Amino acid sequence: MKTTRPLLRFPRVLPALAALLLVVTATVSAQVVTVSTSTSAPTDNLLISFSESINAGIAWRADSRDEVTSENWRDVGQLFTAPQDATLDAITVVTSSGVNSPARGVSFTLTLYSFGTSFSTANAEVIQTFTGSTPSGTISSGTFLAFDLPDVQLTAGITYGFLLHFDAMIDNRSIPLRLNNSSNAFAEGRLLTRVNSYDTDGQLVSLGSLSTNTSSLEFYVQATPIPEPATVAALFGLAVLALGLWRHRARSPRS
Repeated sequence: MKTTRPLLRFPRVLPALAALLLVVTATVSAQVVTVSTSTSAPTDNLLISFSESINAGIAWRADSRDEVTSENWRDVGQLFTAPQDATLDAITVVTSSGVNSPARGVSFTLTLYSFGTSFSTANAEVIQTFTGSTPSGTISSGTFLAFDLPDVQLTAGITYGFLLHFDAMIDNRSIPLRLNNSSNAFAEGRLLTRVNSYDTDGQLVSLGSLSTNTSSLEFYVQATPIPEPATVAALFGLAVLALGLWRHRARSPRS
């Protein structure tokens, strides 16, 4: 007697496949940033940095206190122009005073933008959004906060920007960051800010518009240089030549 296999029951299989795809998609798209602290500036693989004539501070905050009379929910960041092709490793900023407990160990979002070849916010495009938590331990004045980012490729001559945003508002949630507030402080970048709207319960209503000015954070961008194609070709050529010489010697009769 001939036996036949039952047909695959798609109504039962498809939901399982859909669930699997959702899990895989979420895993691939999730980007997490980790934050470490230090008492000294980073020195390895510095792509670009600014630390001159630091004379002020600016609060990255979501502070619901009435004493804060304006810009209670203010996101803070920085624009910079990549001097060469590189893979982004980390971005570091520096606190200008101690940080209260409501801003420690809490969730935040870091958004990375491309601005093309200008500092105009009209050209801003989101490259990637990262989520993480601020350090939970004591954060003193002069603490270097390093945001360790998953690899993002930067292109020479393109202006990029990062923006720090607290995910929720509460009293005293504020991290003051070192700033040079002089006009045209940093020729290769700009201070980046955004002021958000919230309701009487401190809930976010809408994100504000990006804004730049000629002040600058103290910041450090670490990145791994990407060799130019000509350099890669030259290295490949040398490797081929070395291999050829080795083979020639191996084949030559010994005297």
